[in-house]
Amino acid sequence: MIVQIDTREHKGKNDHVIAFLDLNKIKWIRSKLVVGDYLNLENPRVVVDRKASMQEIAHNLTSDHERFKRECELAKELGYRLIILIEDETINRLEKVPSWYNYRKKFSPKAITGKQLHKIMITMSDRYGVEWRFSTRANYGRKLVEILEG
Repeated sequence: MIVQIDTREHKGKNDHVIAFLDLNKIKWIRSKLVVGDYLNLENPRVVVDRKASMQEIAHNLTSDHERFKRECELAKELGYRLIILIEDETINRLEKVPSWYNYRKKFSPKAITGKQLHKIMITMSDRYGVEWRFSTRANYGRKLVEILEG
């Protein structure tokens, strides 16, 4: 397997992923992807978009919704299987998202709740075929490779 990593994937923020690939002697290259952050060159129809936290996906699905929606539409149009892999230490499956507590609620009563976020995620799955997966930071590299291997 050769993993292609999008050039826009922030260096330093994904060091744990690179370390896993290197440790397991999985080849990787940096090159711009049309959609997502990671893909297996031997199985290029599966694309993984890394989200560093529930807070990041909450931002993507609210403040940055139009951009995120366009990326999902493009993935669907191109025939990609788009998997969003979210790093979180407590949420490990989509059904647990309603229990997520958004710490921003302390500062802004209008901040999204876990229940609202869950509803948007379900809608994105229904409309665009987006798949939601979760992993702890420590297991992220392994989970990524499992997904990319198919």
